[in-house]
Amino acid sequence: MELGRKLAALRDVTPGNKQFGWAVRKQFGLDNPLEVAEMMRVARRYGDRPEIFRKVGWRVLAELASLATSEDERRKFEDRISAGERVNGAEIIRARSTIGAGARENDTAAGAAPGGRQS
Repeated sequence: MELGRKLAALRDVTPGNKQFGWAVRKQFGLDNPLEVAEMMRVARRYGDRPEIFRKVGWRVLAELASLATSEDERRKFEDRISAGERVNGAEIIRARSTIGAGARENDTAAGAAPGGRQS
């Protein structure tokens, strides 16, 4: 979490992507931009929420902070974690795919062809 906070702070004061990438490599020895982005996203969302980040592992935090997780689902999982329930990353991924499948079924029932085109 601390590394993600440091990366986010550096991102906030570094004007361009190229300069940021260079600074990250020089200061932290990291060269995978997707990994760096994930660490920053998790730190920004959960860095001040020890009631969440102290109870779960990295994969759960990364899946919760993912842009693919809806705010509604995120809140449900956060509530469960705060209440002491066990949550794992695969469960979060399954919840996302269930939501997507339900939306596709609703579109098809309303007359849209799979893929979002009207029939």
